[in-house]
Amino acid sequence: MHRRETIVGLGALLASACANNANHDKDEFAGLGRVASSSDPPPGVYRPIAQGDIAAVQERGVMLFGLQRALRLGFEEGAQSVGTAQGDIILPLTDVDPGGRSAQVLFVKWGRDHVGVDGSLHPKYAQRWLLVSLMLEPERVLDRELLAGDVGEDTVEFHRAAAMLAAAKALQSRAPGAAFHLFTVPELHQTDSRRVPTIIATRVYAMGTSEDGPDFEVLVDAAKKSQIPDVLSVTQVHAGGAVTQDGVTVASAQPAPATVVRAMAAGSGPVAVQSSSGAWLVDPRTGRISRP
Repeated sequence: MHRRETIVGLGALLASACANNANHDKDEFAGLGRVASSSDPPPGVYRPIAQGDIAAVQERGVMLFGLQRALRLGFEEGAQSVGTAQGDIILPLTDVDPGGRSAQVLFVKWGRDHVGVDGSLHPKYAQRWLLVSLMLEPERVLDRELLAGDVGEDTVEFHRAAAMLAAAKALQSRAPGAAFHLFTVPELHQTDSRRVPTIIATRVYAMGTSEDGPDFEVLVDAAKKSQIPDVLSVTQVHAGGAVTQDGVTVASAQPAPATVVRAMAAGSGPVAVQSSSGAWLVDPRTGRISRP
């Protein structure tokens, strides 16, 4: 690959990363989406972050920062060194282990013949292309493996790509011309249906590729067997220009996981965060959130 802009283009939107939160077997979540009632989420699925749960915000933010590091390393030391044909589009699916020390990036690819005239993509036409295994502490590439075969329908890769594409389409109207890295986390959500009381939805964290934002969270409906699911909500976390040398301004009453990512990427000193409820501090070394 010769240009960063060829990673994933959907209209004017660059969506250059779709990532999950833990390593999973290929078919672990195949067919999942609407599930029976349970007090605990299935393995690898998270509960939504409750308002006021600062510890959960910190934990999710540190995880997202690890995914961002893995994406950068996997792309720069993996995909760029292999290269693709002109017109191909690649999508990295990134996993980081719970300890944050190792990771892998699975790149899926659309050949130019499978890209719509308007730049649209469908996951069933993607192919598994490259797997890059990584260490994050210290950062280094362990292995690069060329792959073959279609992503197929109702597979883990299909549902992850489908959620990212749904979010990317929704963001086109919310942030025209903006470019994002997209990371996905499966969450167990309650519904109003007695027949299906809970679903496994996907929260997509859209981190603007610009250093000053904007950043969004997009909640995508439960996976559908062979279709791109619906978007349930779009929430702006940081407006464009909200990240400056003086700190970060967040749209809600408390810092968000994306706020932690911005702070950890900023530098060595405490990062000031201004919210509707007042001031906060984020330690960029640990992601710890506190009141000043």
